[in-house]
Parts: sequence; C-alpha cells; structure tokens
Amino acid sequence: MDELINAVGAEALYFPMKTKCCGATQLLVAKPTVETLTGNIIVNARDVGAEFIVVACQMCALALDGQQKQAIKRVKGGKFKIPVLYISQVLGLGMGLDYNSLGLGSNYVSPKKLLQRAET
Repeated sequence: MDELINAVGAEALYFPMKTKCCGATQLLVAKPTVETLTGNIIVNARDVGAEFIVVACQMCALALDGQQKQAIKRVKGGKFKIPVLYISQVLGLGMGLDYNSLGLGSNYVSPKKLLQRAET
C-alpha cells in the first residue's frame, strides 16, 4: 500500500502503530477497548506528522474515521482531527478524479482543507 501511496504523489510515513488492528469488529461489545486501540493508532500517526491516514478496510474506516473524536478523547490525545481516506480515494485523487466522484463528502472527518493545501 505504501508503494501505491507514494506512486500517486503522497508520502507514506512509517509509524509504529501503522499495521496494528483497530479492533473495530468488536465495536458493539467492547467499545472502550476499540476506542483505546483506535485512539492509539490515530495519535501515533499524528505524532509522526501524518496529515491523513489511509485504510483498505471498511471496519478500519468505521473506527478510525467514524469513532475518531471518542477514540482520541479516550487516550487523552488532545483535540485534533485527521482525515481517513480509503486507498481507492487516494489513488483516485492521484489520477485526477474529483472530490464528489470519489465520495469524499461522505467521510466523517472532511479532507477538504487537506486537499486545498495540496493544490497550492
């Protein structure tokens, strides 16, 4: 996935929690645990300077994007938002597809500001 991200002009960063499971399959039965796992991933990505997180899994998107506010709060990570994009959205952006056709308006944390910065 890193090679694909780099190929379309973004920079895939290394961070220790990059391939850790967010636990999203347990969201209904162990929400605090999922929030802790997810929060640790998000905060670790922020700490290495990531401007967005790329996922290939729908469950990861649900936890990292949809549960982000609660997850960051759970691990006392401060107040911030970081967009979470599917790999297909990142590839589409790299190929010049537009915001709406990629469904970016459906993301919980909007990537609009990130994309505006990238255009300048």
